Amino acid sequence: MLKNSNRLESIKASHKTKKTSSTTSEEDYLEVIAELVELKGYAATLVISRFMNLSSPGLTKMLLKMSEKK
Repeated sequence: MLKNSNRLESIKASHKTKKTSSTTSEEDYLEVIAELVELKGYAATLVISRFMNLSSPGLTKMLLKMSEKK
């Protein structure tokens, strides 16, 4: 459990420091979601948005965009 928590914190830290791009890639979203599901068993939008330093509406918009690509 500690290993998973450390990985999740590492992802969180990288999102706080990485400001070179104005948008976060879909891969980043999926990575955070996968880590949260592995760690907690679920990935609520509020938790995802907090870990990625995003607004909840911005996250919802991206998730909708990603779901339309299926």
